[in-house]
Amino acid sequence: AELAAGSFFVEWARDDQPGAYRLEKEAVRMMASLLGCPDAVGFITNGGTESNVSALRLARNVAGRPEPEVIMPESAHYSFRVGAELLGLRLREVTLGQDYLPDLNRVEDLVNDNTIALVCSAPDGAMGLMDPVQEFAELAHRRDLFLHVDGAFGGFIYPFMRELGIDVPPFDFNLPGVSSFMTDGHKLGLMPIATGFLLIRDESMLDAI
Repeated sequence: AELAAGSFFVEWARDDQPGAYRLEKEAVRMMASLLGCPDAVGFITNGGTESNVSALRLARNVAGRPEPEVIMPESAHYSFRVGAELLGLRLREVTLGQDYLPDLNRVEDLVNDNTIALVCSAPDGAMGLMDPVQEFAELAHRRDLFLHVDGAFGGFIYPFMRELGIDVPPFDFNLPGVSSFMTDGHKLGLMPIATGFLLIRDESMLDAI
């Protein structure tokens, strides 16, 4: 019933509001191209919390495990804690080192048969530090895990820094292990509050959202 309802609303938007539907898909395509995967799909959301909760729901539904767990640094946005509570997920939070970054060895130690996803930030909202996204992506790819990147700020900063020749560590869909990415247009994208983007690498995953 959930999938049928979701399909109904997509078809309704496409048929009843074709102009708005095309604008959304064009905006998503532009963001996907900016973030390293022109074929990525997704939606405009009402901000980072909806994007992050939706990504957790997608990861949960794709994995289909009875006792799902998500691993993330303790510096991650509070919306993941809200989402975990709403969705019945167990959060495994990794403490930060003296450099205020998570230890990837600790992250991998927490991976078990219940793990459905990893979460990292580019950058986190508290200290403005980018998590080691490349290492998270390598771990996710190696262990066949869903990886969601919270790029609320970075999605509208890092691509342009890169174009200016500034050395920016890999953080987006250019990393094969990144499954989904969110960014907020209402931050440095100069869009109305609240405007967010949730982008998903694999269109087939939408069957589970």
